[in-house]
Amino acid sequence: AGAARVSPNTTLNFEGPSNDFSFTRHGTTMDVRDDEGNLAAMLMAATGATTTLIFADGFVELGVANQQLSLGGIDFTEGQSASAADLTLNPARTSEPVFGVHLDDILA
Repeated sequence: AGAARVSPNTTLNFEGPSNDFSFTRHGTTMDVRDDEGNLAAMLMAATGATTTLIFADGFVELGVANQQLSLGGIDFTEGQSASAADLTLNPARTSEPVFGVHLDDILA
């Protein structure tokens, strides 16, 4: 089971690369699902608040802009889904220090 109704302004570390996850907007929440379709997190979004999602290959931020949920450079409309390949990740911060797994080991 995933983390449900995660408050805005939260930082979440995910084990594994971003391409193991998909993202779907439902109202004021963003669902993050693993590659098997299981809910990893249900993120609440709010104006003026930023939630950071950190993966083994980089991070993205979830925020609200012009009444749209924005994640990794995409403004999501109601019901819209995207894969990590659609997002723009910033590689400057990864979840490697948290999980002790280097991305090169995952991809090997």
